[in-house]
Amino acid sequence: MPSLRLLTPALSVAAALSLALVGGLAPDAHARAAAKDVAPTLKISSRLCSIGPTAGDRLLKFDVSSGPAVDETDRAAFRVRLQSRPSAKGSWEKVATTPTATEVGGWEIASKANTIVAATKSYGPLDEGVQYRALVDARAYNAAGKSTSKQATRIVTCNQPLFTGTLVLGKVVDTVASGTHRVSVAIRNAGRLASQDGTVTVFDATTRETLGTATVDALKGGGKSDVTVALDTCPGKVYVKVQPDGADPEDLLADQYTTIDCKATQSRKRSAR
Repeated sequence: MPSLRLLTPALSVAAALSLALVGGLAPDAHARAAAKDVAPTLKISSRLCSIGPTAGDRLLKFDVSSGPAVDETDRAAFRVRLQSRPSAKGSWEKVATTPTATEVGGWEIASKANTIVAATKSYGPLDEGVQYRALVDARAYNAAGKSTSKQATRIVTCNQPLFTGTLVLGKVVDTVASGTHRVSVAIRNAGRLASQDGTVTVFDATTRETLGTATVDALKGGGKSDVTVALDTCPGKVYVKVQPDGADPEDLLADQYTTIDCKATQSRKRSAR
């Protein structure tokens, strides 16, 4: 989480007054100029990232407060933007949240000048197997609603592990022996709890015709298994997928299917002869 060095109001105002005496400018003008270079105070406390196998267990909660920067006529404000991504390799995307009754354009603004604005923020239930972060920003606003300071930012993270037993693909290799293609598939249970029995299916990418299947026994959390699917024919491009038994054939995660070209394997085999 980034941290910003903050000038205290007393030191900032003193510096502005000193410059005013030397430069002959009005002290309040210097104070306003100094305020634009200083961010409001921003504090995050009582962080809670709760995880668990049920939706009610998964929660992100924290306290946030923001105080004025330099100009005592300004009002402190903060906002929280929740984002998520499926894994460390994914891109962060906005998570829709319900605004509070006191938010103005996403910002919680102090009711009067030179006071602290504070709130407890709570988000849940969160999805399992997803990474979350809350971007917390703070600014100061004048009576006209114009930002008068630099922006302070803190980041609060909450990674939710996958509990539900979930079969996913590992390495998929196609080999040819005596004219038969053998698709070797590494399977892993990505969840912390045991998975159901499942099936690996290889099918034609064009016609969707099933070319072969193999059974995957239930795996304990984090367990691994290797299965082989024998193909009598090789149409070229084929899909390989793994799913728990009884699942909707179209309900697939990104790491539950892949594509291989079995003809390319055959061509390499012939070239090696």
